[in-house]
This record gives sequence, C-alpha cells and structure tokens, in this order.
Amino acid sequence: MGIAGYTETLRAHRRALHQIPELDRALYKTKDYIMQAIGGYGCEITEHCETGLCAFFDKGADSTLAFRTDMDALPITECNEVPYKSQHEGKMHACGHDGHMAMLLGLAKYVNDHDLHYNILLMFQPAEESGGARGGKELCESGILERHNTKAVFGIHLWPFLSAGEIGSRPGVLMSRFTKMLVQVKGKSAHATAPEKGINALHAACRFVDRAYAKHDALIETVKAAEEKTIFCAGVLNSGAAFNIIPDAARIDGTIRAFEDERFEKVQALVQEAAEEAEARLGAKFSIEYTEGYPILCNDPALYKSLDFLSLTELAEPLLISEDFAFYGLRVPCVMFMLGTGNDIALHSERFDFNEDILVKGLEAYISIIENF
Repeated sequence: MGIAGYTETLRAHRRALHQIPELDRALYKTKDYIMQAIGGYGCEITEHCETGLCAFFDKGADSTLAFRTDMDALPITECNEVPYKSQHEGKMHACGHDGHMAMLLGLAKYVNDHDLHYNILLMFQPAEESGGARGGKELCESGILERHNTKAVFGIHLWPFLSAGEIGSRPGVLMSRFTKMLVQVKGKSAHATAPEKGINALHAACRFVDRAYAKHDALIETVKAAEEKTIFCAGVLNSGAAFNIIPDAARIDGTIRAFEDERFEKVQALVQEAAEEAEARLGAKFSIEYTEGYPILCNDPALYKSLDFLSLTELAEPLLISEDFAFYGLRVPCVMFMLGTGNDIALHSERFDFNEDILVKGLEAYISIIENF
C-alpha cells in the first residue's frame, strides 16, 4: 500500500475515536479500540498509566525509535453537527488527540508490514490534558525508554496556525514551562454594616490580582527576545455567599508560563510579593500553591538538525502552550512537530475540526524518519 492508500484508514480511525472521547486516565473505550486495531500485529503490548498502551516492534536492531501520541479528550460539549460527532455528552476531542492517535495507528500498520533497521516503540499515553504532570512523566518513569535502548522520541501535534498539511517546528525551545496556581485568602467574616469587625478576603484577593498584574506588566516591559516572554493569568476568583456579608475566604486559580526557568521563577516571585503587599495592607492571610506542571519542551538541536531530509517550516518563535511531551526530552533526545490544520479554528474550541487528509502528511513524516534517520 502506498502512503496515499492510508488516507481512508486514517480517516476511519480518527472518526471512530472522535465519537468516544474520554478524560484523563478513564480511557477504557479508547484503550479497547487501540488494542483491537493493533492486537493482531507482531508487537509486544504493555499497559501503562491504567489505560495507556505501548507497542514494541522488535526488528532485531540494537536501538529503538519511539513515537508518542496523547489519548485523552477535554470536558467540552461539541457543537459541530457532523456524522462523527462526540457520542459522550460533555466530552470532546477538541485538541486533536483523535488525529494524533490515528496517525500512530497508521504507523503501526506500516511498521508491522515492513522490515526496518530500527526497533520501533509506539506509545499511546493518557492524562496529557489534566495539567497534573502525570501521564507523560509516569510513562517516562516506567523505564520503558531505557529498557528498549531508545535513541530518540518523536511526536506530532495538530496546529491551526499553519496551512493544511504544513509541518513546522524549531530547534531548542518549542513550548513553555507551565504550572497551575492556587491562591487561598483567609479573612474574617462580619456584617457589611460593621466592616471594622471583619477582614474582607474578596477585597484582599482583588488587590492581590491587581498588584500581580501590575508587577507582571512591568516584567513584560523588560522582554527583549521571544524566549523571555512570560504569562501570568488569574482565571478564576471565588468568594462570598451573601451580598451583605464580608467574606472570610477567597480562592484564585490561575497559571504561570515561561520559556526560561529564570523568568518563570521571577513571575513566581512577583506573585509572592503581591500577596505580601495585600496581606500588609488589608490583614488577610495568603497561601500560594503550585502544581508540578510541565517543564519546558525543548527540541534537541542536534536531533532536529539531523532531520534535514524533512520539509519543515521553521517557526520563528516558541509557543506559549505547554505539553507533557516535554518529559520525554528529559530522558532522551526528542522532537515534536506541529501539523497545520489550515482552518484557524483554535484548539480547545467546541467547534474544533479538521480535514483528515492532513493526517497523511504526518504519517509521511513519521515514515520518512524511520527510513532516513
């Protein structure tokens, strides 16, 4: 079968998976589908992260090339009226993971049908979207990369801001470091008519947010290169239960992102400063917690350079999104590619969709790496 002959297979896989989106690690139907698709191939299948699967094709070589896809969907209600619309209410493959899996299933068929000069490891990984640094990190910590003497890891992510079928990437930093931020504010309740008897946690939270943004704006003014960009975002503020009662607690959920660890830590420091200033001014007590998040996703420069046989569009700047594919790069050289959908529909949109013909371009890139690396 020529590469073009995979088009309908890729489309069928993508549409079947699109109809059964599942969240985090509870990917039971997704796992069953993948198992049925590859179960008859000549590979060793191991289970990881509860519902993740790895397929190892032993071609008798000394080293292995690995290819990874994420599997989980998002808690989003799809609004597209298409024959392959999500059948799971409130869940949707709005980030392209159905396409990612389809490409790896197509690659599995190719690897099964051909003699190769590398062993091949295909990794179907859950729990990427949760932001809890669990799926990718846990799979790395399983030792599977070392066990198979993995030489490099590759991945593809759909990307709306490239033309359809265009593949882009860059050497070095590709995506930002990321963490979720939780700020809890403790005040003292009182009636609105006796403010001197209370400490308004909502007021303190608002002051904190205002000061943190002001400090971050000042940091942004020092940016001289794309790699110095940072993000501070307060996305959720919850406080109070009655219009005439001073609230005794508030909670702020947000995120921090940066392309450099030093700049990341500067943002954390200014967040702490803003909390201390709000405490001193208004008397509320602040506590700040961060998830482990994802590290900077860095494409190995030497590995990237060795892929000059691919027709890549080199991205001018890194992307302020984050991906737990970054954990693989802490173990072995890795490169992630961005595959253009060409339709400008943003990731995580309830309208996200794409023409499956682009998936052939991704599969071609994977096969070219196997044949020419």
